[in-house]
Amino acid sequence: MNNRFENLIYRWLRTMKIPVSKTYLKQQLQSHHDYPSLISITDTLDNFNIPNGAYAVEKEKINEIPLPFLAHSGIGGGEFELVTNIEQHIKKHPDFIKQWDGIAVMAEKPERLENSENEKQLSKEKKDSRLQLYFTIIIITLSFFSLWNHFSWLFAALLLTAVTGTFTGVLIVQEELGISNEFTEQLCAAGKNTDCHAVIHSKAGSSRGSKWIQWLNPIGIGLSDATIIYFGSLFILLTISLFYGAMPSFVSVFFLLASFSLPVTLFSIYYQWRIVKKWCPLCLATVAILWIQFGLLLGAEPGTELVEVAEGIFAGFSATAFLFTLFIFFSIAAIWLLLLKPALQNNKELSDKNFSLVRFKNNPEIFNALLQTQRKVDTTPFENDLQLGNPDADLQIMVACNPYCGPCAKTHEILDKLLRKNDIGLTVRFMIKTDNKEERRLLAVQYILQLAKNKASTYLRKLLHDWYADMDFEKFSRKHPLDEDQDVGETLKQQEKWSEESEIKFTPTIFINGHELPKQFKANDLKIMFQSVERIEGDRLEKYIAENEFIPV
Repeated sequence: MNNRFENLIYRWLRTMKIPVSKTYLKQQLQSHHDYPSLISITDTLDNFNIPNGAYAVEKEKINEIPLPFLAHSGIGGGEFELVTNIEQHIKKHPDFIKQWDGIAVMAEKPERLENSENEKQLSKEKKDSRLQLYFTIIIITLSFFSLWNHFSWLFAALLLTAVTGTFTGVLIVQEELGISNEFTEQLCAAGKNTDCHAVIHSKAGSSRGSKWIQWLNPIGIGLSDATIIYFGSLFILLTISLFYGAMPSFVSVFFLLASFSLPVTLFSIYYQWRIVKKWCPLCLATVAILWIQFGLLLGAEPGTELVEVAEGIFAGFSATAFLFTLFIFFSIAAIWLLLLKPALQNNKELSDKNFSLVRFKNNPEIFNALLQTQRKVDTTPFENDLQLGNPDADLQIMVACNPYCGPCAKTHEILDKLLRKNDIGLTVRFMIKTDNKEERRLLAVQYILQLAKNKASTYLRKLLHDWYADMDFEKFSRKHPLDEDQDVGETLKQQEKWSEESEIKFTPTIFINGHELPKQFKANDLKIMFQSVERIEGDRLEKYIAENEFIPV
């Protein structure tokens, strides 16, 4: 599956200078049960706490839409386009207005993007990007140090083309595996006749060629394989030969390789021009690099310890250099074809399968059907229950907790966020034993219930939030001193009796309208119950839309 959809949303948010993690954004989009769709976009933005809305707009009012926005068209079963400049977009895509169905997705940058997981992933991405950049620079720099004692502009140019070719090969591999990036997408969509995907995944471009292509290529090496193997091997060979001062022995071998590559470049140009009728900028870049290498070797001058072409380019041919070249090429081919590429493909397939299962799991209909099969307990309210939110809401969540429980603290944080965003009820009960009066869990629950007695739900929310922030009795009691002792003995017995009758074996245990949460789901999965077409818009965006009479989708 190509990642164009996720990359489009990522570019849109980055255009608005919203700092989102590409990895986390992809996870949220691909795990949505309606991926890829409009609702998967708006639900994901809601999860990021980004004000957004999807609206039906009269086409005559397109110039009034705040930029940038996502436009939905009916082509290809429904696709989105990023519009950052309306005039330029129409000029580049003349049929845009005709294909656009009037649906526009808008958003605005929040004052602060509050999402801890996004911040965590964003920090990791920045760190990984720096490491990749550092290692790439170090490796390339060290390779060019091989020219120190044997400098030649020819050698330097060949090394540069090998580096460029290897980089191009990596981009082609990413495109083949569906791991496209922003640079590749923009390059491959530069014009209406450019389409890297069509060329790379064609019969000649991939390993699944026609019968005559399979006869010429029995082991099924695709365009991406050939590019990464050829330039990767060439880069290693050039670096080694230059370090050891053996470059003159390899010139004839390199010329031989460059000569054999020329028919392939001619075939590539013909195939793109006449068969696929689309151009692949990455493939054309590869063709250009191969011709540049051939031209460099063909124009070798005497005085650089290279033989003149007129006297025979192969006068300095070395059987040892030829065999060593074969060794490097076959070694790189084996490592790539047998180890690296299968690992990348398996990882991509597992990722796609995992997201397919997650989407199935996140389907609200599946969740509700499974929930009804779970055991049901009595959730009749107590007189002094720790009832948060709306006690009359259709959806009531009850959680059995332990006051000294790390997972309970995390669950409470998740449920508190759901409570802030949705009209629901949340009841917190504790699994305790009242026989040991000095047991720390009992003392903590007793103190919390004394503070909570006859208090409003807003105070109860703050009380439980402060407790689970540290789970430190001394610190909590200093922050929330008890004015007078309250009799909560009956409530403690009720909680103990309910825990026993409900057969609470572990904490936290969550119940939805009395039904126990299926074991396949965690507290963080409960957000799927609140996914709907209604959106939370920001004040400025909501005001702008209202003034322009745009209709919410």
